Amino acid sequence: MDIFSMLQNMDPKELQNGIKQATEFLSTPEGQNAAKMLSEGKMPNGSAMPDSLKSFAEAVKGDEKARDALGEYLKKQNKGL
Repeated sequence: MDIFSMLQNMDPKELQNGIKQATEFLSTPEGQNAAKMLSEGKMPNGSAMPDSLKSFAEAVKGDEKARDALGEYLKKQNKGL
């Protein structure tokens, strides 16, 4: 299953709730530090990033439809904040 199909099959309310929680977390200093570490390929606890998470990130990065879908979900979620 490709990333776009996976996103389409997710429960919209569950995905929106996850995006809302992630947005709230990323607005905190702890969230910003976690995002920085993830962007460096590290987990927030300092351990190495699991290959499965790296694979997911690479798949989304390389799938224009998945990026567009995530972007639309984020826009919709941010309107509700």
